Parts: sequence; C-alpha cells; structure tokens
Amino acid sequence: MHELIQLAYVSIETNPMSEPDLLELLRQARKYNEAHGITGMLLYKHGIFLQVLEGEPKEVSALFGSIEKD
Repeated sequence: MHELIQLAYVSIETNPMSEPDLLELLRQARKYNEAHGITGMLLYKHGIFLQVLEGEPKEVSALFGSIEKD
C-alpha cells in the first residue's frame, strides 16, 4: 500500500491568461499528472487558482516545487 498525501494551495496569476492559455495549462497539467500518478482538482476564477494535488509524497513534492518557481 502506498502512502498518499494531499496538498492544497491558492495562487494568483502573474499575467492575465486567455481561455486558450488556460486550456493549454490544463492540457499540460493533465499529461504530467497522469504520467506521475497525481490526481486532484484545479479551479480558476478572476486570476486566482485553487488547486488540490494528491499522490505519493515524492511526486507531489516535486510538482509543487516546480509550481512554486512559477
């Protein structure tokens, strides 16, 4: 049995995102998450993101480290 963790965070966009930008972000996130066994949700409204990530600690930590750099 694998230990899973959940991580939730809120962030604010640094540049305004168009609908095609958001769809591309979602496409990339789904591809990465599927390859790394990560599930969760992503909400966006008026420049604010709320995301919940779930997966093995190593994978979630690596992804969040990358997100923090953005």
